[in-house]
Amino acid sequence: MIDISRFTGIATALVALLVLGTHAAHAQKAQTRWVDQPRGALDKVIDERFVASLHAANPNLELKIIRQEDHEKFVRMSIQAGTAPDIIQTNGPSEVIDLVRAGKVVALDDYAKKFGWADKMLPWAYQAGLVNGKLYSVPQTYESMLLY
Repeated sequence: MIDISRFTGIATALVALLVLGTHAAHAQKAQTRWVDQPRGALDKVIDERFVASLHAANPNLELKIIRQEDHEKFVRMSIQAGTAPDIIQTNGPSEVIDLVRAGKVVALDDYAKKFGWADKMLPWAYQAGLVNGKLYSVPQTYESMLLY
């Protein structure tokens, strides 16, 4: 059995990451787009456990995951074209700095305060997402390495 509870918690936080100029409302239902890489069998688990439960709890929200083989290139091109997804993934918080300077992402401070992210995340992970004292990114996952 695949345990995605940590993924679900962090991914829920990522739903709040809105790229400027792309948040679309269709009728009364808000649609949020998230570009991700294909993850094989895990895609079905994400759709069943995370997306379906998110839709059930938020009937006015539709999360659409767009799976792209080269999702990093797709995201970069869509940001430049002004058609970026609402949720973006980067290779780490250092890539977010350029997006902040270019005015392409919004700060997540209001969401972090509302949902208590500082208390739910490891301090170093939360602090890594800060740029000029504002929160712009959160990790989707983190891991530990052991050196012997």
